[in-house]
Amino acid sequence: MNLIAKNKIAEYIGKHPEARVDLLTWLEEYPYREGKEPLSGYKDKDMVHAGCGSGSSSPGSGDYVIKYRINYDAKIHCITWVGTKEQIVQEFKATREVNPALKEQIVIEQVFSAPPPQNHDGIKEWTKSKTQKTQIAVISGKGSLDEKINLKEAEYEKELARAIALLEARPNTPEFFELLDLLPLINSYEAYKLKFPPIYAFEIVTLRMNLFELTPLNLATMLGRSENELKLFLSGEVMLRDEILAELYKILSLHIPINNPHFIQ
Repeated sequence: MNLIAKNKIAEYIGKHPEARVDLLTWLEEYPYREGKEPLSGYKDKDMVHAGCGSGSSSPGSGDYVIKYRINYDAKIHCITWVGTKEQIVQEFKATREVNPALKEQIVIEQVFSAPPPQNHDGIKEWTKSKTQKTQIAVISGKGSLDEKINLKEAEYEKELARAIALLEARPNTPEFFELLDLLPLINSYEAYKLKFPPIYAFEIVTLRMNLFELTPLNLATMLGRSENELKLFLSGEVMLRDEILAELYKILSLHIPINNPHFIQ
C-alpha cells in the first residue's frame, strides 16, 4: 500500500509535539503492518479487496487516531484526519446534540499482547558510546529523488489535492490512470522534503514498554542482560548492537526491521 498525505502527521506533530513518538512510531511501522494488509487488523489473505473503503489506526499509547481512505485497486491509503480519541468523543457529543437520533459507532481496535518472558542466550554484547542515539529518519518511498520530480510545496499540495479528489476512481478509467501517475510525485515529495522531528530507538522501545506495562527489569530478564545495562540504553547513553536491538524489537512486537534504511547511526 502507498501511504499518502503524510503531511497531516507532520502538521499535527508541529502543533502537538507531545504526539511525536506515538505518531512517528506508527509511521515507521506502517509499511510492515497496515501497509502489508488490506485493512488494519484484517487477517483473511484469501479475500480479494477492490473498490474503496476507509479505516483507522490507534498509534502508540492509544490516545491518538489516524483516519484514512482506501483505494484498494490503486493500493492507496490516504490520511484524512489525525487527532485524539477525546476529539472524536467531543465531536460526536456535539453532533448528537444537533441530531439526538445519532447512534454511537462501534470502534474495533487491534490489541497487542506481550509474549511470555524468555531468556535468549548468545546475546551478550552491548556497545557504549558518548550519548550517541539511534535516530530514525521518517521517510517513505523507494529509489532516489529524480531531478524531474522536484516539486515545490505549493505544487505538492496541488497534486495531493488532485489525488484526494480522484481517490474514488475506478480501474481502467482516465481518472484512475491519472491517480496512479500522481503517486510517484507525491511519494517523492513526502519521502524527501517533508520535515519531521527526530525519533530515537530508545524512545520507541520505551513507548512499547509502557504499552505492555513492562519494567526495565522485565526486559533485561527476557534479554538475559542486567537491568543497569538496559537502563543505560533507555536513557540514550548506550547504543545496542544490531542483533540485540533486533531481538528487543521482536520481544516488543515492533514491526521495524533492524536493517531499515531509515535508520541513521
